[in-house]
Amino acid sequence: MQTFKDFELIIVDDGSTDSTAKIIKQYDDPRIRIIQHEKNKGVATARNTGYRISRGEYIVISDSDDINLPTKIEEQVNLLDTNPEIDVVGCQYQVFNEEGFGAIYPFSESNEYIRCMQVFGNDQAPASMFRKEKIEKLGLLFHDESFPAAVDTNWFSKLPRKQ
Repeated sequence: MQTFKDFELIIVDDGSTDSTAKIIKQYDDPRIRIIQHEKNKGVATARNTGYRISRGEYIVISDSDDINLPTKIEEQVNLLDTNPEIDVVGCQYQVFNEEGFGAIYPFSESNEYIRCMQVFGNDQAPASMFRKEKIEKLGLLFHDESFPAAVDTNWFSKLPRKQ
């Protein structure tokens, strides 16, 4: 339901035990590609699988428990297209669970906020979009697959700290 239509959707089924692959294969949309891991290999490996086969200029992470508002990708693409000096963009997000929707967490553009997120934890991965080629040139495209969790915090902590 995104307003931005020119994208590929890579779904990495990381050894799920539900009917994920069967459900996805019911969609007749050439933008959708599904890759199946026979067994669960973890979030880092799943993301790396998607990164390797992606053909787009930008990458957006959307985990199985994420919901993206319809204009999210369009707004982030527009921002990156009009600001070539920016390589990673985030946005505000809202946490939700079985009880409903919780607080909205704004995204601050201040360097102090971004540095804190790099060091003390990162909730921005599902809200982020980045330039594949530039991140790859920095040697940061792929996650360390020995990390069973916190791959986002590890990744963001390695991003260059520019003013």
